[in-house]
Amino acid sequence: MRFDYYAATIEDDPKRVMDTLAKLGHYIEPSHQLAKAYHYTDGYSVMSNESGLVCRVFTKEGQRPYAFASSDATEAFVDAVRTEWTDRHLVTRLDPCQDFYDGKARRKLTGLMRRMAKDRRMRLRVIYDPLDPTAGQTTYLGSETSEYRMRTYDKGWEVYGRLQNKIGRRYEIPKDIAFNVAGGIEVQADNWIRAELQARPKDEEARRCAATCTPEQAWGLTDWTHELARKAFSLELERIYVRAHKRSKDDEAIRWMLRQYRGPLERMLGDLGGWDCVGLTLGEILKEIEAEQR
Repeated sequence: MRFDYYAATIEDDPKRVMDTLAKLGHYIEPSHQLAKAYHYTDGYSVMSNESGLVCRVFTKEGQRPYAFASSDATEAFVDAVRTEWTDRHLVTRLDPCQDFYDGKARRKLTGLMRRMAKDRRMRLRVIYDPLDPTAGQTTYLGSETSEYRMRTYDKGWEVYGRLQNKIGRRYEIPKDIAFNVAGGIEVQADNWIRAELQARPKDEEARRCAATCTPEQAWGLTDWTHELARKAFSLELERIYVRAHKRSKDDEAIRWMLRQYRGPLERMLGDLGGWDCVGLTLGEILKEIEAEQR
């Protein structure tokens, strides 16, 4: 099991974030227009000469840098982020996935999803093209706006379609093509099934908790995914409980200020000898600022 998508805001200087993640590739391309779609002002894509896109980093004045990676580039990205910013990144999305190389897995997984949807009155959606079996089938459990949404889909046919589009329709790929997958296994398109969870934790504590989860543990972030993973993957997971509590805007602003100016505050602490003295000094500075503005 691994992550197929990982996105996080990082509590560090944008340049340091960019310099660190740039080491995952060979060169940088600007992607400012895409960054604006995410409500950031500047965007950069880290590119590899061999595999193309590695990750993207978006920045904006006064906000934490936002970075994400997907597909085969995710594993190296996660390692870099968790090594460099172990307790200083907040995960906004993580997609743990499990591949099966047996067409029977499709029926087993979708059956579990149907029962879960019925028992919990959750939304179940199936997408397929009855005229094109190579388009594959995708089954979704959970609504599009949910924090947690599962999908089971034909990964083999997805790869097949991507390859077909790459070479063009002039040369049709045989339907019984086999792909080389992890472990040196050859698998036909119709037998490559993927189960994937899209997890988008909302509050800060949940995001910090997700920053330490393994792909297996991520299925334990909510009760229904925990139950489904136990049945589908035979995973004996510990249910992960996150206490949800909402901070005020003032609390969030103060926490952001402390992250930004942690260095100067800690140096002041070293000079003055205690946080009580730091507080008194900051109060005096505020009085001076107020006096200057009169």
